[in-house]
Amino acid sequence: MRVLITGGAGFLGTHLAQRLLRRGDTVGIFDGVVSYDAVGSLAGKVSVVQGDLTDRRLVFSVVANFRPQSIFHLGALLPPATEVDPVLAIQTNIAGTQHVLDAAADSGVAQVVFTSTIATFGRGVTSPVPNEAPQLPVSVYGATKAAAERLGEIAYQRTRRDFRGVRFPSVIGPGRTVSGLGAYVHHMLAAGAAGRPWTVPVAPESRSEVLPVEEATRALLAVHDAAPEGLRYRMYNIAGLRPSAAEVAAALARARPEAQFSFHPDPQMTAWLEERLYLDDRAARTDWGWAPAHDLDALVASYLADAARTGGDIPR
Repeated sequence: MRVLITGGAGFLGTHLAQRLLRRGDTVGIFDGVVSYDAVGSLAGKVSVVQGDLTDRRLVFSVVANFRPQSIFHLGALLPPATEVDPVLAIQTNIAGTQHVLDAAADSGVAQVVFTSTIATFGRGVTSPVPNEAPQLPVSVYGATKAAAERLGEIAYQRTRRDFRGVRFPSVIGPGRTVSGLGAYVHHMLAAGAAGRPWTVPVAPESRSEVLPVEEATRALLAVHDAAPEGLRYRMYNIAGLRPSAAEVAAALARARPEAQFSFHPDPQMTAWLEERLYLDDRAARTDWGWAPAHDLDALVASYLADAARTGGDIPR
């Protein structure tokens, strides 16, 4: 199959491209920032076009020229840039999504798969957040992603052109630049991979939902391949792991005893994590057989193996 990935030179996009190549698909990448370092081992194996989702004519041209059967629409402006420049966020994440949907319709693309986020949920919901919970985001990023979901659903309702997708928590793995209050899990893993001490800025019992990148790409392919008659929704929650900081430290100590962690909780971070939402993915399990394969020890082992192979990224 011919597959185009918007945002394909990013962290999730490159991992998805690798998985698609392994199953024999022909892959094209469209991304605003393309470099050899970003594409890495994909160089020479994929078609690459550098460009901006806000450029409607270019989006139409790329889709028409590559002739994909499916588009994985991963391209988006991410926080904190979305909160600094809301206008650019709207142009990229909302208008850019409409450009992709229109280009797909114009070129007869059979399917668009969209990646959304837990950030589309906000006030008025409790955890675990069910698939059909009202979306009242409290960030610009969440608002643009919720709007893009609606655009895809409207396109589906009007034309029956296949639009579907998933909402993720924080996706982590070696090479991922993670920011925000929940990034401590990633930093613990990176410090463990380096075998060095790190001071954890949250309480030992604090929890944050994370999804290994291998599971994220597996979910994207699973929802892509799901039989349409079984889908009750256009968008599906995908839950991650919710280990405590103490559990992460213990798992890392089992795998890498030289890694040592101390805890110095920041009261604001700890309080914020107590209120953080996490996802209920029972709809995905029921409708298209999603079966999470990750556990904490497997996540740690996979992260350490990938970090050893790629060099990882070690926060200071």
